[in-house]
Amino acid sequence: QHWGEWEAYRELIQNELDELGKLPQIENTPEGLVISDNGKGLDLRQLTLLGISEKDNKEEARGRFGEGLKIASVIFTRMGYNFEVRSKDYLAKVVKREKFGEEVITFEVFKGLSEIIGTQFHIKGYKPTQDYQDRFNINSGKRVLVKDEVHGEIIDNYPPKLYVKNIFVQDLTKENATFSYDLKQIKLEESRNIPSMWDVRWEAGNLICLLKDEEIIKKLLVAFQNGETLESKISYFNPKSKVKWFKAFKELFGNNATISNDESITPRAQYHGFKNVVIKNSSIVSGMNSVGILTPIQAISNQVKNRTIVKQLTKEEKDNITEAMTFLKEIRLIEGNNKFPDIVVYDSEDDILGESDGKKIYIKRMVLKSLSVTTMLLLEE
Repeated sequence: QHWGEWEAYRELIQNELDELGKLPQIENTPEGLVISDNGKGLDLRQLTLLGISEKDNKEEARGRFGEGLKIASVIFTRMGYNFEVRSKDYLAKVVKREKFGEEVITFEVFKGLSEIIGTQFHIKGYKPTQDYQDRFNINSGKRVLVKDEVHGEIIDNYPPKLYVKNIFVQDLTKENATFSYDLKQIKLEESRNIPSMWDVRWEAGNLICLLKDEEIIKKLLVAFQNGETLESKISYFNPKSKVKWFKAFKELFGNNATISNDESITPRAQYHGFKNVVIKNSSIVSGMNSVGILTPIQAISNQVKNRTIVKQLTKEEKDNITEAMTFLKEIRLIEGNNKFPDIVVYDSEDDILGESDGKKIYIKRMVLKSLSVTTMLLLEE
């Protein structure tokens, strides 16, 4: 009942796409709409029996249920138009008949006519209320950002739209999509509704990972940072794409940029000289991590690994540590038998004077030259 003009029009074109792999000839004549092709023709069984489909590759076909053409004929008839099919040696007209006291719609078939090549659909008196050509993503002239034989296409088109196997399904504006998508692996119900947007996000993610245009990647990264988008799943990056994504991230956010979904770690990252780019979606963070973008914790850990631990301290250095700890006890920072974290002294070329991982306090050796700086650093950590 919820199907209307667009759904009926779509089903006719869909059948032609499955038959020919391209759009049929569409003519708006004084007598109505004529859709024709030069294919192998339409068998009467396909036209008159529900659930019958004789398409060569049903799994790859857009229509898989054997009902779309029949329902389209019913819809146009319900709208008040005369629906005719001419193929092979027959002409079939949709007519209304009374059966068992009820008005039903059926085909009246005239056979023995001259053979024609292909199939013609004639909807007499009908003119489309709008131009539906934009709803078919075939030779559309739109800029294609990624094209993959398995998963489909990313299209630089706004407002964003979702196509499945070249046919419009729904707008993606509410899903905050950055681009339009034409997906090949999405399974549709008879009504052509999407069972789950999760499937759409996953398939879009498979295409996103193939992007190599750094400016387009930057556009997506900004969208990721600004909040939830349709593009929320990232799976596998090929080696060439990894390089592009890494470079785009560093150019956009800086060479010291790291990534995480935890805003609270920003001060610690900044203390160590890193920028924490916060993206709340953990899938995006994980995906970017796989291309070589470190989290703040990873970057800090790498920084620590490059330090040289000092095992022999001078008497002055030892005395400053002892006096600083005595002071901390006196101000009751260390109470009773509470164990003070182990102190590790290091040398390094970075600018970090000290830090704590909760178990140990790390102090740069140069700090120990001053009792006051040693005390302040221990107090802070």
